[in-house]
Amino acid sequence: MKKIFLLLLIFCFFNNPSFSFEDESIDSKYKAAYRFYKIEEYKKAFREIDEIEKEGIKDASLSLLKYETLLKLDKYAEAKQALKDAVQYDPKCYEGYIALMIMSVKDNDPKNAKEYFYKIMEIKPELKESSDILYYYAKICIMNNNFDEALKYILNAVELRPDENLYYLELGKIYLYKNDFLKSVNALEYAIGEDENLNSECYNYLGLANYKRRNFENALLYFNKAYNINPNSLIYLNNLALTHKSLNNKEEYERLINKITSLDPKTPEEFLELSELLYDRKNYAASRKVLDEGVKIYPDNLLLKGALNKLNNL
Repeated sequence: MKKIFLLLLIFCFFNNPSFSFEDESIDSKYKAAYRFYKIEEYKKAFREIDEIEKEGIKDASLSLLKYETLLKLDKYAEAKQALKDAVQYDPKCYEGYIALMIMSVKDNDPKNAKEYFYKIMEIKPELKESSDILYYYAKICIMNNNFDEALKYILNAVELRPDENLYYLELGKIYLYKNDFLKSVNALEYAIGEDENLNSECYNYLGLANYKRRNFENALLYFNKAYNINPNSLIYLNNLALTHKSLNNKEEYERLINKITSLDPKTPEEFLELSELLYDRKNYAASRKVLDEGVKIYPDNLLLKGALNKLNNL
């Protein structure tokens, strides 16, 4: 399922542009890179960072700026490497470990995500009271199918920040995984607010809650609400198509499937769903090609790599 990727603040220099290098030439380039980043001139920011690195500068703050810049340029693998450089240059760079934990969650890699969480706690133990850190640890527990532990951490996050709708979305998902449909629906409905992207996720999971109970008409209602907010989501379209199939609406099912296969996947989950759909329709070459493309963009995503290996071994 599509995930909303919450970006925690990278605390260090990023909220403190007074950071400076002793070498005036390097410092000037660094401040130029920072200014370019702030005005969303990301390619220019990266050129300045590259010039600094060519001088042999190895600095955690510079690597964090490089990470943020590469992320804006959709260079996911390079951004992750910049974070690894940051914690290598400064082993106490907890900001780098926070971002690495988030990226590992995005990569469906609970083992590394958990290790990064422990590094954060080792360096900055007071962050155990951070609701965002608790939220991400709940997601790590979900990936390990430890839903009771996930529930404990997300409830702690909710207690710390009861006004954060995103936490109620995660709470609703956890209850859904535990097949506690009433609590799931209550949490998901409570999460609906002003953020339309978050609302679309709530509607999607409300659709899933109804689908799992075979309330296909209600599921269709919610999936349509999600789709109306984000009509280019492969996930929402696929859920709509499957619901129409369950309702024996064959013509609408085929129409939606044709639309899905015409779209370009963007998230790891969308690459997986499209590949599976193509495989089910016996288009094996296209299914493999989709996974190849996904792994190129998200080379550390364990689900994509696992699906591709499985397909290659058939």
